[in-house]
Amino acid sequence: MRDPGVTTGHGRGGADTPGQRGRRAWITAAVATGLAVLVPLAESYLVLNTWIICDIGGINAGVSTMTVIFFLLPALLIGHAAVLGLLYWAGARLSRSTRWPPLATVILFVTATVVGALLVARFVATPAEPSLTCPTGVPEWWPSWLPHGSFGLY
Repeated sequence: MRDPGVTTGHGRGGADTPGQRGRRAWITAAVATGLAVLVPLAESYLVLNTWIICDIGGINAGVSTMTVIFFLLPALLIGHAAVLGLLYWAGARLSRSTRWPPLATVILFVTATVVGALLVARFVATPAEPSLTCPTGVPEWWPSWLPHGSFGLY
C-alpha cells in the first residue's frame, strides 16, 4: 500500500502535500521579510556614514541623520517591501501553474535586493561632486569595486 500524500525519490515524482507547500511558503515569506527589513537598514547606515564623512548638506551630522531616518529609511523600506512583495506574488503564481521551485523565488529576491543596493550606493550614497573631506567623491573606506557618483554628472 502506498500513501498518496507521500512523495518518492527527491520530491519530483509526486505532488506536494499541503504541509510541504505551507512550509515552503513560510520559508520564502521569511526570506522576503528579512531582506525587506535588513537590507534597507544596512543601506541607510551606508548612506548616513557616507553623508557624515563627506559632509553632505554642509551643516552638521544631525541634518544628515534626520534626513536618513525620516525620509530615506521609510522610502527604502517601502520600496524594498513593494518589490519583494511583487516578486513573492509572482513566484507564488508561477509555482502553482508550473514546476517553479521556491528556491528560484528566493534567488529572485536576492538578485533584486543586490540590484537595489547597488542602485542606492550609486545614486544616493555618494555625493555628486568631490568635496574637501572626500576628494574622490567617496570616503576612503569605500570599496573600489562599488560604483559611485550621482548619475555620472561629474
